[in-house]
Amino acid sequence: MWNDSLYVVVKDRLSEEVIDYIAHKPFDVLSLSHGKWHDVSRLIKYKDKITELNIRGDDIDWQSISELSYIERLFIDIGAGSKCDLALNKLTHLKHLNSDWCKGFEHNLKNLDNLKSVVIRGYKKEDFNSFEKMVSLEFLELVGTRTLSSLDAINNFKKLRYLEIGNCGKLANVSAAIDLPKLESLWLDKCKVDNDYSVLSNLSSINEIFIGGAMQDLRWLKNLKTLTRLRLDCKLEDGELDFLYDMPNLKFVLFNNKRNFSVKIKDIQKHLEAKGHNQAELRMTGLTFDEAFK
Repeated sequence: MWNDSLYVVVKDRLSEEVIDYIAHKPFDVLSLSHGKWHDVSRLIKYKDKITELNIRGDDIDWQSISELSYIERLFIDIGAGSKCDLALNKLTHLKHLNSDWCKGFEHNLKNLDNLKSVVIRGYKKEDFNSFEKMVSLEFLELVGTRTLSSLDAINNFKKLRYLEIGNCGKLANVSAAIDLPKLESLWLDKCKVDNDYSVLSNLSSINEIFIGGAMQDLRWLKNLKTLTRLRLDCKLEDGELDFLYDMPNLKFVLFNNKRNFSVKIKDIQKHLEAKGHNQAELRMTGLTFDEAFK
């Protein structure tokens, strides 16, 4: 969310006072928080004012929300697996979607070719085919992806800059990521142990990598000449990390020390500090959602 946004937060219900405020006052974000939203139809006449909507609760009038066609940013927090009858294809201005994975989404996402960013919690599919038509996608984050076993269809995202996949214990092959020509930031957490990460050494435009989980080694990282930021949460069979000192553009590193790591975090950070890279400041930066779309 933008830090300077003017929020209208509504709890429980749409009272007459709330409707009057929406009708006459300027605002950026409408948040329907923890209530029963069966009367959203009252908002339709003001749809041109509602460009960002956050919704939590139950008994939601999805049909009326589908008529709020000026929405550009939509946040849905109703619990993964809940039913959502929202007709996303009617939200013709929608560019940013942050949602739990809901029943009905599988076919609802197919034709959203204007979406620039998607964050999904509790993704339930085995591949990326649900997103295959999102040709404008630049930012994709999947949290709790225990069923994901394939990156098939990811090569459709020619504009993708940020990819984050968390808890992907069934994902056994990450090689398709190298087919993303504009990828700047890659986060992979707890993928299948037998993954061959060395294929990622062919990422030509990567600036930032987070890798979590168990793996053989990280020697493939030294081939990433454009890499500036590295975060690790790994258990390595081979803890050789001395190559980090020789990576030409590396500015920031963060990991927890392990007994078999050849480099201590304080030593590599001291080395980077000596080159003028303030580790405390750089820790708070990176290609985040708001940074990508501000």
